[in-house]
Amino acid sequence: MSRDCPCGSEKPFERCCDLYLSGSTYPNTAEALMRSRYAAHVLGDMDHIERTWARPVPARRDAAPDDTGDGVKWAGLTIFEATGGGLEDETGTVTFADPRSARTTATFSELGTYTLRLEGRIDDLAASDQLTVQVMSPPEDERLDVVYTTPYRIDNPLWSGRARALIVNWIPHCIRKIEDRGLNTGGIDNFVEAAKALAGQAHEGHKGLVFSNAWVLQTVESMCIALMVDARGDREILEAQQQFRETLENWIPTILAAQEPDGYLQTAYTLADRRHWPEKWNPAQRQNHEGYIAGYFLESAINHYMLTDGTDTRLYDAAKKLADCWVENIGPEPGKKAWYDEHQEMEQALVRFGRFVNDMEGNGRGDAYIGLAKFLLDNRGGGHEYDQSHLPVQQQYEAVGHAVRANYMYAGMADIAALKGEKRYLTAIHALW
Repeated sequence: MSRDCPCGSEKPFERCCDLYLSGSTYPNTAEALMRSRYAAHVLGDMDHIERTWARPVPARRDAAPDDTGDGVKWAGLTIFEATGGGLEDETGTVTFADPRSARTTATFSELGTYTLRLEGRIDDLAASDQLTVQVMSPPEDERLDVVYTTPYRIDNPLWSGRARALIVNWIPHCIRKIEDRGLNTGGIDNFVEAAKALAGQAHEGHKGLVFSNAWVLQTVESMCIALMVDARGDREILEAQQQFRETLENWIPTILAAQEPDGYLQTAYTLADRRHWPEKWNPAQRQNHEGYIAGYFLESAINHYMLTDGTDTRLYDAAKKLADCWVENIGPEPGKKAWYDEHQEMEQALVRFGRFVNDMEGNGRGDAYIGLAKFLLDNRGGGHEYDQSHLPVQQQYEAVGHAVRANYMYAGMADIAALKGEKRYLTAIHALW
């Protein structure tokens, strides 16, 4: 009585893959080759595996039936579709799957659009779906270069009006709110109180939301960018810009006084009760925006440096100290922490700051910051869709969750894909786009 071929063709073995394994004939299509090699794995026929290997054959090893020798058990082969690979084709693609695997990868031999049909079954429950894959050429090695803000003027009527409104009205409004102690929302007060705490002086607790430092740091960055705008004689713009210069001179020493000796900066932590927030980068406080605050500080330092053409490096030097603090404490090396923030920002900021430091100083001074950005991204997974930590970033093909967090993360991923040539990052970014 004949037996079915283990390749899943539902043909008798002697009229299917036995013809190839016995050497009677050679598989003349890509699908036949794939089926015969699978059957050889199941039956432990390493001779056929070696005969049909397309590159130098690895060291010979004995294999038990259905065992590859490295702990992988062959559960079955399902070929959903064969495209090309026929008698007249020089190349071909066979789409195949292990039906028991919930996650796998695919390699495509040619550029173009592919449609994958997927099936899953648990007991009596079955489902199927269809996935379209666009296979494209990799990007050029030469990427678009970064553009740093330098003194500029705006000639467009629409944007001139918008920029004027921001400079004359909005940024001064933000300054007033940040300096208004009566609001009790934190503002610059939190930096003042953190500096007192670090100096061992009596101080008040943290006010407002845990991420309130961000409003101050974003306003610092906004003032720096606004000061680079050509006022073109506009009296109100000139008056606002003078206010910005005075505010920066008041705020910068206050902000720097709140930076801890190791470079860390987050006033909510500095002023926290250690019973409730015992240590930096503590998984129980992953929602406390440590990287969110740090990232805004790095980005404000870039624009302050550009505003002063490198003549005032107070924020720049403090930002390097902060970034070094993160590099020294977070990473894959022994003694360091694995970490990601629930609210992304540090990832894209580290890439931008690392690239900026390299451009200003050379010698790869900022490479460690870029490497840390990738490490933070690579640590995501096993969390929640809300903060895009539900899957490793390389496996995220659908935009989900908090939109700001998502776009900050996608920007960081795109930078890493460009700078590091990370193909899996690039694949995910293209799918998300």
